[in-house]
Amino acid sequence: MTAVARGVLRRTLVRDVMTTDVVSVAPDTSFDEVTRALLERGIRAVPVIDDGVLVGVVTEADLVRTAEQRDPDRLGEPGWSVHDARTDRPTTAADVMSTPAIYVLQDASVAEAARRMRIRSVGWLPVLDEVGGRVVGVLGRSDVLAVFLRDDAELRAEVVDEVFRHFLHVGPGEVEVGVRDGVVTLRGRLATRSDVELAVALVARLEGVVSVVDELTYGPPPGGSPAGAPGGAPGGDEAARGGTVVVAVDVSASARAAVWWAGDVAAACGARLRLVHAVRPEDGRDSPAAAVLRELCADAERAGVSDVDSVMVTGTPAEVLAAHAVGARLLVLGSAGARSGPGMTGPLARLLADGVDCPLAVVRGASVELPAPRQGPVVVGVDGSVPARAAADLAADLAAGWGASVTLVHSWTELRRDPDGRLHLDGEHRGAQQAAARRVLDAEAARVRQRRPGLSVGTELGEEPALSTLLHQARGARAVVVGHREHTVTGTTQASVLQGLLAFAPCPVIRVR
Repeated sequence: MTAVARGVLRRTLVRDVMTTDVVSVAPDTSFDEVTRALLERGIRAVPVIDDGVLVGVVTEADLVRTAEQRDPDRLGEPGWSVHDARTDRPTTAADVMSTPAIYVLQDASVAEAARRMRIRSVGWLPVLDEVGGRVVGVLGRSDVLAVFLRDDAELRAEVVDEVFRHFLHVGPGEVEVGVRDGVVTLRGRLATRSDVELAVALVARLEGVVSVVDELTYGPPPGGSPAGAPGGAPGGDEAARGGTVVVAVDVSASARAAVWWAGDVAAACGARLRLVHAVRPEDGRDSPAAAVLRELCADAERAGVSDVDSVMVTGTPAEVLAAHAVGARLLVLGSAGARSGPGMTGPLARLLADGVDCPLAVVRGASVELPAPRQGPVVVGVDGSVPARAAADLAADLAAGWGASVTLVHSWTELRRDPDGRLHLDGEHRGAQQAAARRVLDAEAARVRQRRPGLSVGTELGEEPALSTLLHQARGARAVVVGHREHTVTGTTQASVLQGLLAFAPCPVIRVR
């Protein structure tokens, strides 16, 4: 099974189970002919079609009700009149059909069809194509039930293969899966609590699952080492493959741009690419992003990503992405677009910036319409702090993977804040301050060169506030990376620097804790 084929958990469409041998009648078909058609074919309803258009449905109930009205032996019953007992008036399909017709589209899910049957209290639906509105099949209750009444062995195989092997990358034997009469029991140990929650949610959404008995635990095995290294770096085989780049996906253009950029990162680093879509509870598996996920998986494979998969999880975007970001190499978001200004400044981005420990990238170009640049240096702000060193390491790794250079930027200023909070220019010590700033920059450049021999490392010492210096260097850059911590620097906070970059940088911005 290819990554594209398993892009989302399998959902059965109406077209997969409908009956295509459709018996239909015209509006002027007589009552007797309609009755004969139902009896001879052993069916319970027929669509009424006029010039290729569905105009109504005649069911057994419609025919029985009409037959009762034509029975002269009921004369004298309450509410009965001589007019009702007239048997000489013509009765056609148009006279007895139910209208407007309740129908379902062939590309709808069987679950959606089942909901429609339940809500409208019908046991049969004509099926239309999405282009011309032609009747291409019929769907009955038995067709719907056949999807959900699945063999336990078949259901178990899908749980093991789709959920644990392909989606969660859990090896054989790590989780025991039992299925009896559609009830799935899960036993075993996964790495994190979010893995357990995700596994249960994915299994519960498989067609045919009646309920899930969760007996899973999480955490490192007794006597074993943690699943991830400090700082969220994945361990074991995951680290050898370069970790996982997680990218948020919806149907927006900015999300597509984020996937393409994340694919470049994954291909350059030899990482797995995982596309994650948060499904609104009211959409269920019928989210419009399902087709987008399949398409983008195919795009990523064509772009050179060797390991790509995708998941659809019910929940809010912030909750779903935060869960998948645990242990990830990088979490990638698309820009919020024009409605939130030029940068990703909405509630989701703020929550993720404060609540996600792995590096977070927001993909943007020079304007809303333009894609992210694919050339230029990787620019990183350095100041000697631990987050800044982590940012420089990530920038160097990205630059090496892309075959690009890295530019280390350090900003200093004569502005100083007195103990009482007032700002003033400290020109008296200008030379010493500039020399100290140069030492910070040169020391970091030496460290990065030692860590990445052969990498082209440039430096830039700025005499303006950090935001102005970084925005200037971002022109023509492939990405800007900043270490982030809540810390006051000359009257501004690093949080405000990050927000300024997210709003105005002409390239992707990566935040590293």
